[in-house]
Amino acid sequence: MDKSDELLKKDILTKNNKKVKEQTLKRYLKSFDLDELIRFLTPKVFVDEETGNISDMEMININSKKNLINYITNNLEDILKCFIEKTRTEEVNQLKFILENNNKDLLFDECPLSLNFINDLKILCFTKVYYNNKKDLIKFFMPIEFIETFNKILKDKEVLEKNKYYNDIYDYTESIINTYGIITLTKLLELFEKQMFKIEEEKLINIVNLSLSYDKLIFHPSEEDVLVCNLEFSNEDAAEEFYKDQTEDYKIYSKEEYKKISSYDYLYELKSYNELKNYFSNNYKTIEIDFEKFKKSIVTNYINIAQVSIDSANEFFKIHIKYFIEVDNETEDYILKLVNDIFENYPKWRKRGNV
Repeated sequence: MDKSDELLKKDILTKNNKKVKEQTLKRYLKSFDLDELIRFLTPKVFVDEETGNISDMEMININSKKNLINYITNNLEDILKCFIEKTRTEEVNQLKFILENNNKDLLFDECPLSLNFINDLKILCFTKVYYNNKKDLIKFFMPIEFIETFNKILKDKEVLEKNKYYNDIYDYTESIINTYGIITLTKLLELFEKQMFKIEEEKLINIVNLSLSYDKLIFHPSEEDVLVCNLEFSNEDAAEEFYKDQTEDYKIYSKEEYKKISSYDYLYELKSYNELKNYFSNNYKTIEIDFEKFKKSIVTNYINIAQVSIDSANEFFKIHIKYFIEVDNETEDYILKLVNDIFENYPKWRKRGNV
C-alpha cells in the first residue's frame, strides 16, 4: 500500500470506530444529516439523463429532513436502480461483495475493495463502515431493505443493459482523454459517432459527471467549445493555454486501441517493453520479482510523470526501484534507460496521442 492509500485508509477507516447496529430503514436514514441525504438522492434526483434538466426537485422540500426520509423510503427502488445504472462495472462487483458480507467481520488485507469505493459508498450513505484498528478488521452494514432491493435490481436485465450502456460511454470517454489529455467536446462527439454511436452533448456530459468515477475527467468551457480534460488540467486557464499551443494532429486509433492505451495493455505491443521484461527474466532468475507489480508501480507511473517532467520521472524511478531490487549505479542507469525507451514509444497525451 503506497503512502496515498495509507492516508486514505487512515482518513476513511480510523474515523469509523463506532460499532454499527441493525436498524430499520427509517432509523438508519435518520442517522444522517440533511446534506448527506441530499447526496444520497444525487443519482436519481438532480439530473435527468435524457434531457439534462433538474428533475423531481420541485416535489421535495430539501430543507426538511422528514420529507427527504419519506421520499427515499417511498422511492428506494428507483433511487438504487439509478445508482446501479450509472455505476462502473468493477464497482458493481465490489458492491456485490458487500451485499454478500454485510455485517461480517472481514480482515482488511483480505477485503477486495478499493479504498475509494468504500469512501464513495460511505459518502453516498449506502453503507456504514466499522473499522477495528487493533485487529485490522472491517465491517460493512446496510439495512435489510437495501440488501433486498439491490439484490432484486442486480437481476433486472433492463437495468444491467443500461449499466452496460453507461459504462460503454464512460469507458470510451475516459480512454480518449487518457490518450489525448485534452479534446474538444465537438471532436469527442465526432469520434463517438464514428466508432461507437451518436450521442447528444448534454447526455454525454451528464452520464460522465454522474459516474462514481466522475472526478477523473474535467469539463472546461472555452471560447469556442468545451474542453474535456484529464486531471492534469484542473486549472481552466492552464487547459486553455495548453490546448491553444498544440500543433500536432490527433493520432486516431481504433476504440480497442484507445482502451489498451488507457489501461496500459498497449505496453504488451511495444518492443521496448518486452526488452525490459526479458532483461529481468535473464538477470534476476534467482530473485522472485512480481513483474506485473513492477509494471504497475514503476513503469506506468513513470509514463504518467514523464508526460509532465522527465526529470521528475527519473527521480521517481531512482527512489522506487530500490523497493524491488538492489542495484548498483550502472545497473540502475541501464534499467532506467529501458523504462525511458518504453515512454518514448508510448502514445503521449501531451502530443495528442503521437509518440
